[in-house]
Amino acid sequence: MAGKKLRKHSEHWLIGHEITEFNQSQIPTNGDVLQLFCHMMKDSKSKSKRIIACKIEKMVSGIREKTGITIKREDKIKDKVLALHDDYRNVGKNKESNNAKEVKFLDNLENYFIIAKDNAEQQIKLDHLHNESKKVEDISFLNSLRSGVKVALGKEDFDYRKKSSLERSRMIKQGEKH
Repeated sequence: MAGKKLRKHSEHWLIGHEITEFNQSQIPTNGDVLQLFCHMMKDSKSKSKRIIACKIEKMVSGIREKTGITIKREDKIKDKVLALHDDYRNVGKNKESNNAKEVKFLDNLENYFIIAKDNAEQQIKLDHLHNESKKVEDISFLNSLRSGVKVALGKEDFDYRKKSSLERSRMIKQGEKH
């Protein structure tokens, strides 16, 4: 029996099987983040929740950079990952008396792991590097994420990335002159 891998070694209560990475063509859900967090906690040598949350933050941020939507600061994203794990642990503490909490938690797992800034829509509207149709598309995408409509990532907007990179370089050079 030592050679067999049992389901209990790769499956967690309420969240199912672990995942080892995010699908790069999809925005991760809260469930995806929690499944990856549990996998990394099991396989990590350090077992530090903050270090694992930092790794997940970098992975999620990398996917979100493809969208061009401004995201929260790193520490806020890490805190959100840790809060999600704490919610999971709290639901599991009293399994018999937590039916309502369990249902609410399960519903939340299907929601997207949203790390966009609260004022992301205003920042999109003010972005002078985007044309009007691209602004409308980005705002629509953001609203779809927030409302839970299924979305998928298309190819990366390389023109926008190049423009924003040039803009950042120009700003840095202006800062060095002053």
